[in-house]
Amino acid sequence: MFTVIADTAYVRDQPSTKGAVVRQLSAGAKVTLVESAGVQTIRGFEAPLDKSTPV
Repeated sequence: MFTVIADTAYVRDQPSTKGAVVRQLSAGAKVTLVESAGVQTIRGFEAPLDKSTPV
């Protein structure tokens, strides 16, 4: 289980910033990692593209 540390984490319908946002999670939300889909660099920061489910 992991904890969201960003102010807002966007859950998308595909592992890309081009995917539609289907849910937003706030800091402190708990998620379970299902599958790692890689990393994307966004504005100089590495952002994991993981499949997860809210707990």
